[in-house]
Amino acid sequence: MAKVMVKSDKDLHFTTELITNAIEKEAFTGLGIDHGVIRSIVIESIQNLDWDLYFWENSTNNSTDLDLDKAIGWVALPNTIGFQIGATGQYYYVKHDLYIPIRNLAHNETLYVGLVNRNGTQKEADASGYITVMAMIDDGN
Repeated sequence: MAKVMVKSDKDLHFTTELITNAIEKEAFTGLGIDHGVIRSIVIESIQNLDWDLYFWENSTNNSTDLDLDKAIGWVALPNTIGFQIGATGQYYYVKHDLYIPIRNLAHNETLYVGLVNRNGTQKEADASGYITVMAMIDDGN
């Protein structure tokens, strides 16, 4: 199977302040595929918080209309798995051995992702709250 890696840009994605249980949604474009299986997730974050990542099939994600909300999976990344190298710098969160089938109903090679702060401390905006999300996807070929 071929692997596809998609990674957010710290200056463009997930840049807003997030209070407890708030979500910020992003669309990762240019995947080159419309279906596959998410196998691994890596987050790098300035803050050591509790994160949830949600994935949807289309841009009407997180809709209150359950016919439109095409949720396909989620991953919890608690602060207890966040680690630093040399007790300094950003925190790393890693989850392997995932099986989250994805398909894009619009066939526009986009992965729709939502980041939720589950911690009692708010995620800061901009540089003091930088975060990146990387997904490794098997494309099925």
